[in-house]
Amino acid sequence: MDSDGYASASVCKQWDKQIQAEDEETFCFQADQPQDDPSDETTKKNSQSPYSNMTPEKCLEKLMYEAGITDNQLAKFHIKVKVGSYEKEETKNIKNGLQICFKNKEEDWVNTKKVYAEHEPRVYEELFSRCEEVFTCDYKDSVKKDKLAGMLDKTGGGIVLKYSEKSLQIYRLCQIRVFVEGDKVIRSTKYDIPEKKVFSYTTFVEQLQKKTKTLKPIVITLGKSDDTKLSVEIIPFAQKILSEYYQTNNSDAEDITANLRNLATMIMPL
Repeated sequence: MDSDGYASASVCKQWDKQIQAEDEETFCFQADQPQDDPSDETTKKNSQSPYSNMTPEKCLEKLMYEAGITDNQLAKFHIKVKVGSYEKEETKNIKNGLQICFKNKEEDWVNTKKVYAEHEPRVYEELFSRCEEVFTCDYKDSVKKDKLAGMLDKTGGGIVLKYSEKSLQIYRLCQIRVFVEGDKVIRSTKYDIPEKKVFSYTTFVEQLQKKTKTLKPIVITLGKSDDTKLSVEIIPFAQKILSEYYQTNNSDAEDITANLRNLATMIMPL
């Protein structure tokens, strides 16, 4: 300081250098902090699937809304029954149940229902009486050539498919053993009517989210788990459209494209 109490020129220069250094340090500190960039939020949104943070239930609701699919349409299934060299395909709405009869003659099926109504009324009431759809076969003499008559003698009662709460269940009535993807289905009797879930749309969407779903028919075999001479193939009809909408809105879903093409060749368009 000089005699008048003012700082000398040299001291002022030192203060200026100190202030400049502090300003530079503050600037560097601010530069290191994350800055709000309007494009960051957009980038973040674009990098995520619109379904990635949803529960499978909510995701299914959104897909149904965007695809214009109703609960009633979820109940449609494409059914293909194979009896030796004979094949028959139909699309059925099984909201109120579907009976699949493997016997050739209609009277055999009617007689089977009478037997259940008389001897196992609980099974008849729970399964037969409430089904509004029936799938019958007309293979005529082709079974004799394929030597399946013995197996067909044990198919009385057939199987029953029911759809509820976005899931498909199977009930076994026939004496011949029934398998779903290799797992045995327990026969329904007057003592117990066990159901086996074979498909769930909620589980299907969850597998899409995890990229673990391979689109293929649900295979039900009779007699042996690995023998398709007497079998049923089932394709949930809305599965194709739900998958396409999921793929369209999810940039990470390219891995199911090939499966979609394969599925498209197996079923008729909605």
